[in-house]
Amino acid sequence: MEPITNLVIEEEYDPRMTIISADPPPDPGTNNVWTIGTLLPGEYGQIVVVMKMVKQNFVAEVEGDVSGEGFVSVRRRFTTNRGPHLIVNQVRISCDQFERQGRVATPVRAIVGTTLSFAEHGSGRYASEEVLSYRTTRMKMERSFEAVRTPTALALPLGRSIGFDSGWSASHLCMDEKRGSMIWERYLRADRLNTTGQAEVRSTRLRLSSESNFSGMAIYEIESHTEARDAAIASVFDGSYSLKCGSEVYK
Repeated sequence: MEPITNLVIEEEYDPRMTIISADPPPDPGTNNVWTIGTLLPGEYGQIVVVMKMVKQNFVAEVEGDVSGEGFVSVRRRFTTNRGPHLIVNQVRISCDQFERQGRVATPVRAIVGTTLSFAEHGSGRYASEEVLSYRTTRMKMERSFEAVRTPTALALPLGRSIGFDSGWSASHLCMDEKRGSMIWERYLRADRLNTTGQAEVRSTRLRLSSESNFSGMAIYEIESHTEARDAAIASVFDGSYSLKCGSEVYK
C-alpha cells in the first residue's frame, strides 16, 4: 500500500451552527480546514468538533391604529415555537490519490414555546390602536378596540355589491403549550364592544388584563395542567356589561 499524500480535510458547517472547540485545532486562520499532509499505511486519526446552535435573537416593535366603517377581519399571532428541522454538516477529504465527500443530517426536535394571539371580526364602525413588542423570550401587547355593529355593503366586480351585517367578535389568547397553560378572553355576537387590554407572555408567566364595555357575550377562561397542578376556570357573561379582569399564571 502506498502512503496518502497532501491529505486535507475540510468541513462545511450548517449556517445555524457555531463552533465551540476542535481537537486537534484547525489550520491557523481557519475554523474548518485540517492539513494532514502524509498518512502512512495503517495510520489513522480522529477530529472532534464541538458545536452549538446559534441563538436566535429577534426584536420587533409594532405600532398602529386604524378607524373606519365597513367589514373587518383582523388576526395576529406571535409564537416562540420552533418546528423540527435538520442540521446538515458536510465534509470534503482530498489528497493526491482521491477525493471524497460526505454529509451527515442530524434531526432537531421541535421546541414547544409560548403564543400570543388576538383576532377581531365584524361589520360596522371600527377603531383600534395597538403596540406590540416581540423578543426572543418575551412578547407584550397593548390594545384598545371600539366597534359598533351596523349593516355594510361589500363591493363586487361589475358594479355589484352584497349586504353584510355581522355582530362583533374578538379574542385575546396567552398560551404556554409546554406547561398546558392558557388565559383566553373572547367576545361573541356583540352589537357594541369597547375594550382595552394588556398582555405579556414569557416562559415563566402568562398575564392578561382588560377592561370592557359590551352588549353581547363574553367568555373568560384560565387553564393550567401540570403534574403538580390541574386547574380550569371559566366565566360567561351574556347581556350588557362593564367588566374589569386581570389574570396571571405562573410557572
